[in-house]
Amino acid sequence: MVSESANARSEKQLDRVLGFFPRVEAKASFLFAVNTGMLGFVALNMRKEDFEHWYVIALALAFLALAVASIVYVYRCVFPHLVGDDNSMIYFRSIAKQSAKEFGERFTSRTDIDHVNDVTEQIWRNSTILREKFDFLKCAFMLTMLSIVPWVATMAAAAQLRSTWPLK
Repeated sequence: MVSESANARSEKQLDRVLGFFPRVEAKASFLFAVNTGMLGFVALNMRKEDFEHWYVIALALAFLALAVASIVYVYRCVFPHLVGDDNSMIYFRSIAKQSAKEFGERFTSRTDIDHVNDVTEQIWRNSTILREKFDFLKCAFMLTMLSIVPWVATMAAAAQLRSTWPLK
């Protein structure tokens, strides 16, 4: 028999873990916007003749590689690998595999210990997903920060070639 406090504690911990997901998602959305904005800025400001110079090509490719790699990590953050217990009464994919009637019967007939065990397994699984999401987000942030240098250098080189550099 599981105490009411153990049940409440497990539910509270699950809510706490789930509360971190919107934070990661918001940061990932921000990074996606920054990366696409930087890519768009390059696309709109570069001219065909800018790519006649090897250093512009090298800088642009360095920026492009870092920005695209960052976007890949943002994608992996937003869409992590989801695998759950097929017997879970909490994991949304497991629930969706059942009919509404089957889910209702199974959920209401389970014991308190089964429920607490299911909740704690879900806490663990969500924590591993969250760890992956934060790791992917960290890599994406680092790649975006690294891409700023070649991005600025690309824009400066293109501006200098067109004599729009402010120091000329």
